[in-house]
Amino acid sequence: MLVLARKSNESINIGDDIVITVLSIEGGTVKLGVEAPKEVKLLRGEVYERITKANLEAADTDFNFFNTLAADSMVAVQVDQSASVTACDRPVVSVTRKRKKNPESR
Repeated sequence: MLVLARKSNESINIGDDIVITVLSIEGGTVKLGVEAPKEVKLLRGEVYERITKANLEAADTDFNFFNTLAADSMVAVQVDQSASVTACDRPVVSVTRKRKKNPESR
């Protein structure tokens, strides 16, 4: 980690298009201004941690649920263990609706 000391109205450049400026220092609070392109996501640390935790909990899917779906004759479930896994190291799962066989179509 790079540690820099900055005074009020001093800035730090990151690359060519991100500038962080110390706007004010009051007591134990430092106000920062960040100039960055719109496509750069900026999140406070605690918000980023909450989002990451929620995503991990959502990705922790019980695959027995998919086996229950497969028991239903209307749904086909395929767990592809050989495909590239998601960012959470979970296999790719596809759920498709089975077509009803039409006896009149033969």
